[in-house]
Amino acid sequence: MTDVGVGPSTRLDGRYQLHRVRERTDVLSVWKGWDELLKRTVAVQVFHSGFLPPADVFDAVRAASQVTHPGLPQIFDANQDSAPPYVVREWIPGRNLATLVVDGPLDPHRTADGFRQVSETLATAHAAGLPHLRLTPRSLVWSSLGRVKVTGLGVDAAVSRTRVDDPELADTRALGRLLGVALSGHCRSGLVVVRPSWSRATRAWWLRHLGAGRDLVAIAHRAGAVNAHRSDAIRTPAQFAEELRHVTPDSMRETGGGVVA
Repeated sequence: MTDVGVGPSTRLDGRYQLHRVRERTDVLSVWKGWDELLKRTVAVQVFHSGFLPPADVFDAVRAASQVTHPGLPQIFDANQDSAPPYVVREWIPGRNLATLVVDGPLDPHRTADGFRQVSETLATAHAAGLPHLRLTPRSLVWSSLGRVKVTGLGVDAAVSRTRVDDPELADTRALGRLLGVALSGHCRSGLVVVRPSWSRATRAWWLRHLGAGRDLVAIAHRAGAVNAHRSDAIRTPAQFAEELRHVTPDSMRETGGGVVA
């Protein structure tokens, strides 16, 4: 499905000028755009022609707009009656996890700090009654301004009609899987599989078996445990964040900083 009639020349509601596509899925595309009224760069999610968003998608948009946290992009506007329907949110300059691991696995220091931010963000969202349920490597954006942002809160699950019995456990297991992606540099995103080169894979192996890397692997395993009732299982984003706070700076220094090249 394509967004017929939507392109760089499109202006939505006479206000939002679309510039370039940042991401495209079967049902929507995310554009870097320009708010001509407030003179600022924005991200615009545009639903493709022929796709009618479920009624609860814009309910989820409204709910997400009420959750205030530095780890969540602000939602500025939405119009479900527009042709096409769209959502306008804060533009995040930076790279998501899927693109970061193309350069190799993240070092343990950056991984621990980033996933602590993400799990704290999700803990706040869950406390407000709004789980994510569709976390992927593209959902976590390392902003050039120094924070990690979580995109798609509530909305991605509504679009895909995702329902689960235990939302906290589902998001925690997803965090465990994504933590593994960050540490291994191995990412499956749609039909594309990113595998680190031999040298980077070797470096990633050592990072995962030393100091903080070893601790992070253990956390990922406990969060992604198939048996969620095991005594040391991590079941909620709040517990996940607490575990990451115990990953010490001393153990991080054993493996250095920056992104593994």
